[in-house]
Amino acid sequence: MKIKVASRTSKLAIAQVEIIMKASGIEEYEIIKVKTKGDYQSEKGVIMFDKSNFVDEIDDIVLSGEADIGIHSGKDVPAKSYKNLETYHYDEGTNNNSFYKDILIFKNSKKAFFEPHMTVGTSSLRRKMQALHFLKAKSVENLNGNIDTRINLLNQGHFDCIILALAGCTRLNFNLNYVILDHLTPLTQGKIAVRLRHNSKEKWWYAKIKKLSDNRSEEYSLVNDFLNRVEADCHSAIAVDCQKNIDNSFEMKVEAYGVKNFIKINSNGFYDECLKQAVNSFSSNGGEELLNEHN
Repeated sequence: MKIKVASRTSKLAIAQVEIIMKASGIEEYEIIKVKTKGDYQSEKGVIMFDKSNFVDEIDDIVLSGEADIGIHSGKDVPAKSYKNLETYHYDEGTNNNSFYKDILIFKNSKKAFFEPHMTVGTSSLRRKMQALHFLKAKSVENLNGNIDTRINLLNQGHFDCIILALAGCTRLNFNLNYVILDHLTPLTQGKIAVRLRHNSKEKWWYAKIKKLSDNRSEEYSLVNDFLNRVEADCHSAIAVDCQKNIDNSFEMKVEAYGVKNFIKINSNGFYDECLKQAVNSFSSNGGEELLNEHN
């Protein structure tokens, strides 16, 4: 019996389905391709919309039983939990920390060296603000579409350079001319998220999917709790990373970006202590005000 997998239609989305199926050892599967509201909005050039628009319709198909699982880019999954769904994150296990970073891509014919006068293309508000604050870019413009479209626009001369995630480019085997950006990226960047119904435990494929979990559920939970407390999400001008230590304490890094200023926060301690410390520091340093500048 085939497992039914709901996914977006892009090459990257389909590649991520194939990665999950291969890693799980599931050979018989059917892909239900979904063009989401987020895809339609992106095609129209809309920038400021909730990333849940890339996820909700796929989750609804899973909840209805039309599909068994839904597969997403981890960074698109909202911080707020979806009732009756379990989420597992798959990490390909690379030892290369750069895999989870953003990259600044140039034409193959150009030197991979950034100068502030160059026009940078990106669709992410977080990446836009990081380019302004850390690269000192003078011109950052909207860049929509799938990875192929964005790289084609670069090569056609619409931009001097563009920002993408290295993980996605690697999965599609692009040969690119780039430099790695040492900016903070979300914990979920580079991960593949698998969503399934809570009542799936009796299914033949359940154990195969569950074994893919990267066992960082507490870190994801802590990051999501923080984002919910400060009313931010994956579409906000914020980056949050988290690491669990051997003594079961946590270290969390937070950066929030306003139009002219940004803040960096480090918190540590056991779960509740780390969360409380991060929320208090975020508030006392004007984090909410920085995020609200983009509303």
